[in-house]
Amino acid sequence: MAKILLSEAQFQKISMLLIDLDERLSPEYSGRGMYGASCLSYSVDRGVGPADFQMALAEVLAPQLLGLNENDEVGLDEVKEAMAELGPPSSDSMGLGSVYYYRGIQVEGHEREARF
Repeated sequence: MAKILLSEAQFQKISMLLIDLDERLSPEYSGRGMYGASCLSYSVDRGVGPADFQMALAEVLAPQLLGLNENDEVGLDEVKEAMAELGPPSSDSMGLGSVYYYRGIQVEGHEREARF
């Protein structure tokens, strides 16, 4: 997947789509083997999967990923197509929960590159 830079407005829209869930969205996760680079992540309790995160992200990024106009309506078909473009997120287990993340997606103002 190519690198994607989310605007703060896109990050806030994803947050609003996930607001009723008791999980945490972060603009600056740095996982194993990332050497300090940051990316978008979604932390969940044990037994919760990444589907809500993937769908919210796909809905917000569909216009960008599929070459649509910003004003085009994004329906279920477009969300599914955008999810296929994104592919599955990486994940790390943290004992009582998991974190799902896309290494190639950063949030504007929170970008950190790898330090080797």
